[in-house]
Amino acid sequence: MRASLYVGLLAAALGLAFQSLTVHYNYGGDWTALFCVGDRFPQPPDLPKPYQFRGSFGYDAQGYRLIAHDPFATRGFDRFIDDPRYRYSRILVPLLAWTFALGNDRWIDAAYILTVSGFIFAGAFWLSKVSRRFGFPAWWGLLFLLAPATLIGLDRLTVDVAMAALCVAFVALRPGSAGWLTALAAAALCRETGFLLIAAACTSFLWERSALWGKLQLARSFSSAVPTFQQSGQLPQFPYPSPVRLALLTASTALPALAWMTLFASHLRGTTGGSLSSPVPLSGFVARLSHPLTYPLPAVIAATTQVLDYVALAGVLIALACLWRLRARPELWACAIPVLFVGFSGVWNEVYAFGRTMTPFWLLIAIRGAETRLWVALVPIALMDLRIGWQLGGQVWGIVKGLVT
Repeated sequence: MRASLYVGLLAAALGLAFQSLTVHYNYGGDWTALFCVGDRFPQPPDLPKPYQFRGSFGYDAQGYRLIAHDPFATRGFDRFIDDPRYRYSRILVPLLAWTFALGNDRWIDAAYILTVSGFIFAGAFWLSKVSRRFGFPAWWGLLFLLAPATLIGLDRLTVDVAMAALCVAFVALRPGSAGWLTALAAAALCRETGFLLIAAACTSFLWERSALWGKLQLARSFSSAVPTFQQSGQLPQFPYPSPVRLALLTASTALPALAWMTLFASHLRGTTGGSLSSPVPLSGFVARLSHPLTYPLPAVIAATTQVLDYVALAGVLIALACLWRLRARPELWACAIPVLFVGFSGVWNEVYAFGRTMTPFWLLIAIRGAETRLWVALVPIALMDLRIGWQLGGQVWGIVKGLVT
């Protein structure tokens, strides 16, 4: 436990150190730059003006920042968010920031940044415990920093860092325990991927119930041998309705998120993100493969960026191949659903989108691959990180120049 705590604290400290350096040397010391607010979106007049990127529509965290300042939409800030119903359904991180700041506008931005750091701590802590369980050193928990959602979250404060940490908790905590159930409920409040984890867990419990029932029926077919089995302990002494009760208890973890979306978020304008999906498996991925993006950059940099785009996309194919090798895990199939059925080009255009939003799949594939020593399962994250690192190169260069001069 102590080693895992140290790993979590070190991971959070390293993340904050990078953010401190990039804010100081690249953004003039303005921490609100991490929310990536674009100047093409108007801002509420009763909030201090954040750092804004010129000629930009910004990024997702600019909306979550406003939700953190107005979590119950009582101040009209939803008018300044691109899709309020969709964004407000992901209430976990903004609501935690608002709670930690006691609703005080002066503290909310800082509380949001520290909330993201808290999930980095939690993700590294849980991954360290998983590593120890699988026979690896505790410091392997630091690899949580390399998850695409974590790297991008350090740059743009997206809520996917929290989702990634909760996916690790799904593996680290004992199924059916209070902590595990709480993590599932939090995951559903964080992103819609949480509902997929809940469905996978319920499926797993019901499958266990079916398997145990089959063993019991097989034993009973040899009626004279059943007492011998029971006396020798060969017949599992298992309360057979228990998996069903666990499945029902697990399903109930979706209720807080469903209640929030039904009673509150549904009254806001916008969509629910359903337009992102396609009934044709991998249609979005195939379309992206056949349409390379062009970048308004110097020729060599643009060509390198395009090559690394396809390197990251190759990681998707490797992850799907690993899925088939690890197909006995229901959570892998559940988290693969966005990979298979998200057809919206905006998601597949850049690794900052598909690498971040689909991190539960890449991360769980890597964890289950390490568990079974299928080392190729670690490759998808590594390939995506190459492209993410290339995009972060400008910030790193700014830090290096600042430190040298």
